[in-house]
This record gives sequence, C-alpha cells and structure tokens, in this order.
Amino acid sequence: MVFGGIYLLCIVISVAASSLLNFDLPSSMGIIILIAALTAPVQSFVKDHQRVFTTGERVLFAAWIGIAVVVLNLCLGLAFLYGVDALLGGTNPIKAMLAQAARSGISAPVAFLGMAAISFVVSWIVTFLFAGFYARQNLKRLRAS
Repeated sequence: MVFGGIYLLCIVISVAASSLLNFDLPSSMGIIILIAALTAPVQSFVKDHQRVFTTGERVLFAAWIGIAVVVLNLCLGLAFLYGVDALLGGTNPIKAMLAQAARSGISAPVAFLGMAAISFVVSWIVTFLFAGFYARQNLKRLRAS
C-alpha cells in the first residue's frame, strides 16, 4: 500500500512538473520512480525482521512489486487514455503511442500487453537487485544506531 502511494505520487509529480515546465522526462524516470517507491517497503522489512531478504524472499518480493507496477501502470495508462487530454494541454502520450502502434499494425490490447510485459520484467530486475543492496545498507545503518 505504501509502495503504491509513493509510486503514484512520484508519477503524478513528475508528469505535472514535465507538463508545467514543458520538458520531456528522461527514459530512466520510471526506474528512478520505482527505486524511490521501493525505499519504504524495504526499510520496513529490515526494521521488522532485523535482517536482509533471503534470495527466495527477494524473488517473491520482486514478483509482487512487478505485478503492482503493471497494475498501477495499466490503470494510469487507461486514465491517460480516457481523461487527461485537457490536463496535459491536448498532448496525450498514450494516444500517441497507440497511434504509432496502429500505424505499425499492432492493436491496442497487444500494445498494452507488450507494455505490461516489459514493465513487469524491468520492475522485477530492478527490484531484485535494489532490494538486496538497499536492505544491506539499511541493516548496516540500523545496527550502527
């Protein structure tokens, strides 16, 4: 729950800032947002268990985070698709992406499925790597205090 709130807040803030200040977000922004949202659940785990994740726990944690990211991204994608034109001043990145996919002969459901698969895999890899690293750092900090 905390992860989803932080994740959505970071996305809303970055998209709003991008729109208001008229600049493009870097392609790595999704990974930066994911890492920012992961800090709270990893800190909570280390604080509650006084240890780092086991490999199995990291695999499962990364899978759940990947599923959460896919669900949140699909919900945001649908929100952008159906209701954000006026907010973004007529530019809708989801509609533009779907139009490009249609020109390439790819239907909207296939495009969304492709985005979901890529989102899950990238989120899983980033979470698996980051959870181990950040949990170790957090445990060292916790033991030092």
